[in-house]
Amino acid sequence: MSDLYVAATAKAQEGAAAQLRAVLEALVAPTRQESGNLAYNLYTGADGKSFLFFEHWASQEALDLHGKTAHFQKMLHDSLPLTDGAMDVKILHTAA
Repeated sequence: MSDLYVAATAKAQEGAAAQLRAVLEALVAPTRQESGNLAYNLYTGADGKSFLFFEHWASQEALDLHGKTAHFQKMLHDSLPLTDGAMDVKILHTAA
């Protein structure tokens, strides 16, 4: 199976941007150490309250394992009360 990319966006509730940013930033370093992770970057939108993870994974299996890690599960738990709606996750493959 070919490598894949993920674009995952989240928006902070009013007044929770700094807290959400800290929760999301805590995910970056341990994820970059995972087998099968080729790139894992967090971006902040111009509004200061929207965030984008842009990820590159060696395989679907590597991405699936990421979702089961303790640090990912902690992020899900800790971010839930801080986000304005569900995180939008798109799985992408190279078109050409």
